[in-house]
Amino acid sequence: MLGLTQRAEAIAGARKSFLEHDEIPDATIVRPEIYASWVRSATYGLRSDTVRLTRMAGTSTDGELVKASEAVVAGRLETISGMHWGLTLTNEVGCLLRRWVGDSKFERRLDRRSVIPGFSTAESTIGTNASGCALLTGAPILVAGPEHFADDAAHMSSAAAPIRHPLTRRIIGTLSLSLDFRDTNALLLQWVRDLVTLIEQQLRAALSRPDHILFDAYMAAVRDSRHPVLVINEKTVIGNAAAFRSIGTASQPLLWEIASRSAAEHGEQEIVLAPEGAEHAVLARFSPVLDGDAPIGALVRLRMQRTGTSMISTATGHARLSPSPPTLEGLVGASPAWRRFCAEALAAVSAGQPLLVVGERGAGRSAVAHSLARACAAGRPIEVVAPGPQELARLEGTPDDELPPVLVLDGAQALEGDDLSRCSALLTRLDRLSVQVILTARLQEHTGTDEGVRTAATFADWDVVRVGVPALRHRLQDLPALLDAFGTELGGRVTQLVWSPEALQLLHRAPWPTNLTALRSLVRTLLQKRNGSWVSLDDLPPALRASAARRDLGGMEQAEVEAILRALRDAGGNRRQAAVQLGVARSTLYRKMRALGLDLSAANY
Repeated sequence: MLGLTQRAEAIAGARKSFLEHDEIPDATIVRPEIYASWVRSATYGLRSDTVRLTRMAGTSTDGELVKASEAVVAGRLETISGMHWGLTLTNEVGCLLRRWVGDSKFERRLDRRSVIPGFSTAESTIGTNASGCALLTGAPILVAGPEHFADDAAHMSSAAAPIRHPLTRRIIGTLSLSLDFRDTNALLLQWVRDLVTLIEQQLRAALSRPDHILFDAYMAAVRDSRHPVLVINEKTVIGNAAAFRSIGTASQPLLWEIASRSAAEHGEQEIVLAPEGAEHAVLARFSPVLDGDAPIGALVRLRMQRTGTSMISTATGHARLSPSPPTLEGLVGASPAWRRFCAEALAAVSAGQPLLVVGERGAGRSAVAHSLARACAAGRPIEVVAPGPQELARLEGTPDDELPPVLVLDGAQALEGDDLSRCSALLTRLDRLSVQVILTARLQEHTGTDEGVRTAATFADWDVVRVGVPALRHRLQDLPALLDAFGTELGGRVTQLVWSPEALQLLHRAPWPTNLTALRSLVRTLLQKRNGSWVSLDDLPPALRASAARRDLGGMEQAEVEAILRALRDAGGNRRQAAVQLGVARSTLYRKMRALGLDLSAANY
């Protein structure tokens, strides 16, 4: 068996061959999990000689995870006395929350590598490391010396284990021990795992009364049901595996938005979830979970629907089966407003009727027109033009047999005066020749003077079917999927953003005057400025936060505002005392106040 130094030399040689020549290492030298992490690190676009930890803004360092860890670690450090070491705690996205060090020399060593609170240890940031691998795989791991991806970590070893929430069993962070490579010992991983067990026990003991009530509601529902079940509130989602397979992670913010209304109204609600790309729909039935008379969350029961059908709630609360509405290829959306629009638009082009696609600025009219054109072209040529006097004259002079089978006139709001009448006559001719015409126009519902905008009356004389692209504020259920789609489009799958609950809540309340254009611009800005993938409330532009603060609050949000203001009044404006009374961290109270539009600078409540 190879000694520690010989094994390190063999791994270092295999690592060098991988980095320089993309060679697959011998599995007897490099463990498969380490090689898999090397491959992911290279896929992220990282270079072993330049990777550095990056700062993550807006991360709370005074939550329950930190408190539980500090209580456990304080009494266990004597076990590793006599070694040069550093112990680090991260959250669920790899941001370092807390650090303990054994001596000043090792502390300086960590400082040089920016292994300090507020910086990211995620694998996508610094490559192969124990904490990042534990987060990604959900398993404890020891990464020794040259197994690290970064060159400057080759003389260190680290052992890390994931920390799971005592109720949901979801990973909420990691604990990692770093030390000099010469002190590598396989038993250190077990020491870390033992600490994690104690931390999870400490977290379980600190659970609040609402947490226990939610868990009891979940256990009672699971015992009585073979279907997917979960309970949810703002901070917690507890569910069986079938539930998470049914909805996917992107639907969870949407579930909480609906659950909060159900909890506030003390009544049951039903919605249909249709995950993007899925072959099924899911009926979600929400029931409030109460602590006495106070709503603290909601129980969600899920039922799968047959392929090609969806569940529609009737006035009596029962459900019936009906054909699933079609969607537009290449476009994201599953909300009722979006699916109704898709059904109307596709029905019109399927019947060969000329179609006018109208909508507000940035709602996606052009993308819709192009998708509809592809749907009805069936491989035939498509011509896209911006209508104006010259293009109208060219089309008017084009012989019948030279006209395209599918024609998109993108931007009909630019037409004025006689050109509107000319276009109407052209549409009559094209319809007679069975040319499929799809027009777009920016439309406003009120009479105004904005240049390039028309009202419904402008096109009243045109013999077309008019469909309206729903504004973003009318399809907020699609917000998580749209954020994911824009993230993939602009940053690729490697650099996806992860949105905090507070940030998503604020986005649901923003007015979005330019609709998808503004949402896409927000994602691009955050990708360009990102310090890691986590998006907190503080990462959102101040103007966006201010505009969202002016929106009317929903029922559950209004209840949250009243609870916060009551606590602040009882505490005489002291936010620390108010946070204690509410049972949340002070930083959580600050984030919630900003999300709900409460003035942080106010002294009187």
